[in-house]
Amino acid sequence: MKVTIEKNEDGESYFLIPDEIQKELQWEESDVIQWIDNDDGSWTLRKLSPLEALKEKSLSDQEVKIEYEKIRHNINRLVNAGFDEKQATAIVFVMKEMKEAYQSK
Repeated sequence: MKVTIEKNEDGESYFLIPDEIQKELQWEESDVIQWIDNDDGSWTLRKLSPLEALKEKSLSDQEVKIEYEKIRHNINRLVNAGFDEKQATAIVFVMKEMKEAYQSK
C-alpha cells in the first residue's frame, strides 16, 4: 500500500491509515508501531505487543525499566512452571490489570 506522508504543525511526519485497513490490522490509536527500514526505500510497520512496547520504553526510562523487569520476571516464572510464552504474558498482564483496577477503588 502506498500512502502520502504529511507533516503536522510541529514538522513531525505522519500518514493516515484508511479505517478498513486499520480494522483489518486490529490497530488502535494508542498502539505502539515499530518502523523497520527495508533498505530499499520501503518500510515495514509492525504493531508491538504490550510487553514489547514496555521493553522499548524501558530503554529510556528507569522507572519503566524496573516495571518491565518485574513483568519479565513473572513471565519467566510462569514459563518455568510450564506455560508457553504467550500464555504467561497474557496471565501476567491480566493480573496487572486486575491489581490496578482493585487499587483504583
